[in-house]
Amino acid sequence: MHMRTLILSFPEWNHDVVTGHNNKFDAIVSELDHITAHFEVDNHNSFLFPVRGPARYFGGEDALVQHVYTVITSLFPDLVCGIGVGDSRFVARLASAQSCHSRAPVVVASRDTHDLLRVLPVQVLFEYTDIAADVVAVFQHLGLHTLGHVVDVGETPLIDRFGIVGQHVFALATGQDTELFIPSIGHKPVVKVSDLDNMAHHGLSDAMNDSSIVVAMTQTSIDEFVQEVSFQGLQCLRLRISCETDHGEHNERIWCDTRGFDGKSITERLVWQLRHWLGDANNEEHPTSYISAVVFESLECRSIASDAVTLWDVRSDNTERVVRALARAVVADEHAQITVPVHKGGRDVSTFGAINMSQVDLHNDDDRRSVQENEWNGSVPTPRPITLCHPEVPVVLRDALSRAVVVTGRHDLSSDPTHVCFADGMSWNVVAWAGPWPVEERWWDPQRWRRHARLQVVASSGESTAAWLLSVESRQWKIIASYQ
Repeated sequence: MHMRTLILSFPEWNHDVVTGHNNKFDAIVSELDHITAHFEVDNHNSFLFPVRGPARYFGGEDALVQHVYTVITSLFPDLVCGIGVGDSRFVARLASAQSCHSRAPVVVASRDTHDLLRVLPVQVLFEYTDIAADVVAVFQHLGLHTLGHVVDVGETPLIDRFGIVGQHVFALATGQDTELFIPSIGHKPVVKVSDLDNMAHHGLSDAMNDSSIVVAMTQTSIDEFVQEVSFQGLQCLRLRISCETDHGEHNERIWCDTRGFDGKSITERLVWQLRHWLGDANNEEHPTSYISAVVFESLECRSIASDAVTLWDVRSDNTERVVRALARAVVADEHAQITVPVHKGGRDVSTFGAINMSQVDLHNDDDRRSVQENEWNGSVPTPRPITLCHPEVPVVLRDALSRAVVVTGRHDLSSDPTHVCFADGMSWNVVAWAGPWPVEERWWDPQRWRRHARLQVVASSGESTAAWLLSVESRQWKIIASYQ
């Protein structure tokens, strides 16, 4: 059974919108409270809720979508937003992304879902779901370029090859909803109640309408909640935070994070929730008394072990922590620029390090020798170049008769190179050379297929001598690295 879902997304939002430097978040939350009794905040820049109930109230699905769009655009005319409706969260998210470009709501009818998903490239699994990039890369290497190709393989072969990830991919590609608004918990729910009423009797009631003080008082309960969830070998993905005042007023929010909640992220959500509820004294829902209790309840969890190792034996939980830390660093300093190494395929000089990675102990002489003796076909022999050229330097390689030197179809040089000529007219004499080493990359993919060759050259000009690594593609030579 499908659960029709509406997703309201804001691609231009950044961290500041949520953490208090902008009032747009609070205003939209207030409006959604009047539209639906149940909505979730997902990844800080989107809201989602089931369509069935609100659609009946507003007179149908189309009327509901138009009402939401009118409310948001009247509040913030210049804010880019996307409103999408589909049979699953995945389909609704795709529709919302299309809505951001078309500047109009996009509703995907149930009868059109199957045909829409079949023609989409598999890359959307990485861009709009939690499917890892390396899994998508395997699909592309196998020639499964669309979701239709993946579905045609069948669920059982996908499970045999990818395990639970394969089952998840098949469900997404066939339009099944993999995340329910009322999930089957599958574990003993963890509930922690922070009873602040006792603290109020100690003269703190006047201060307990301040969000920072309430958060400080609940910190112990948050830590106990996280600890109890982890003791079960689980990670909380969906969390309900309920706040209640001494007069019985109630405020509740459901928060989602596909990376899993820790103590700090739960504290952040509580701050955002209280800031909205307590911040505006003119709000008709503003509490009339101090907060007496805060309840934390796990709605959906997953096994920690299920997210421990990715396809390439890289610990994804550690990767997520690093990405989150880097994101916080960039938010703290808008001028910060962070460069990190990226594992990718291919045999470019920039990926030599990735090429040599192997699941062996490189401190062991036998293992290290086996890595060195099994170079990839077409790889440049050691030593490796020291400096990569960014950008690459275009040159012309000429022989003794000033003819351009090219690589033939048999992977030989058309003649012996004698000069390396630069665009500014400077010419270096070739002292020695080695190669060429031809490379054919991604021969299975007509769109990404690439053929090139590399050549080592030692050249001199006057008293200067240099060693370069040259690459030729489409008969254009470039210096891509140098030896020092």
